Amino acid sequence: MCSSDLYACALRASQLGLSVALIEQDKLGGTCLHRGCIPTKALLHAAEVADVAREGEAYGVRSSVAGIDMVKVNEYKDGVIGRLYKGLQGLVKSRDSITYIEGIGRLAAPNAVEVNGQRVEGRHVVLATGSYARSLPGLDIGGRIITSDQALLLDYVPASAIILGGGVIGVEHVLELGHAEVRGAGVHLVHLLHAGQPVAGDLVGDGAQGKDLPPGRAGHDQQHGHQQGQGGGEPRGDLQIGEHLVFPDELAARRVITHRTQAASQ
Repeated sequence: MCSSDLYACALRASQLGLSVALIEQDKLGGTCLHRGCIPTKALLHAAEVADVAREGEAYGVRSSVAGIDMVKVNEYKDGVIGRLYKGLQGLVKSRDSITYIEGIGRLAAPNAVEVNGQRVEGRHVVLATGSYARSLPGLDIGGRIITSDQALLLDYVPASAIILGGGVIGVEHVLELGHAEVRGAGVHLVHLLHAGQPVAGDLVGDGAQGKDLPPGRAGHDQQHGHQQGQGGGEPRGDLQIGEHLVFPDELAARRVITHRTQAASQ
């Protein structure tokens, strides 16, 4: 699947007068439109609507939330994706200088790509292969362990969750569940933090630094309030919704995520 950068590059190249071959093996729009930023933001908006309804009294509005209908929520999310996808298809189709090719492209030479048995040549080749959901070594996907792709298809609000990865999509899943008032063990964000690496959770705003955030909002690193794993990767037992677990390596993170998942299934 291509990234959103590829179709943006194709459209800009077309504007500059270049002839463009746009190759895609899946759906135009890439991970961002179909399995990333757009669907997570649609879910987040639905969760925020519920959150605002709960707080209506503060604004002089008598409102409440009787429940969350995930079938309807997913219909709303799919509708957002569908409208944007249809618009993007029309935009690309309207450009006579862009030839859209469905298939898997393989770089055959510095100036050539092979796709569907044909060779496409050009002065410039842009590789924008997109991304996919990954796991940790030894952590098999299945049952209670799912990827972010599968999380977008859930037809229920889980009682608790561990989000492994502090990137944009991971943080947005934390916020979605937090706004939806996940109970039980809450929502924990496990993030592998390298020296000098910014925490994606800080994307929620500058106000995150130095404060305890309310349930459903991402926390900060130890300097600003993150909870560090102690004793070889075992976290505190009193973590609240939205707090981070930060570990020095994948082994420690995998040990904790496996331990927590096994405990939850007992």
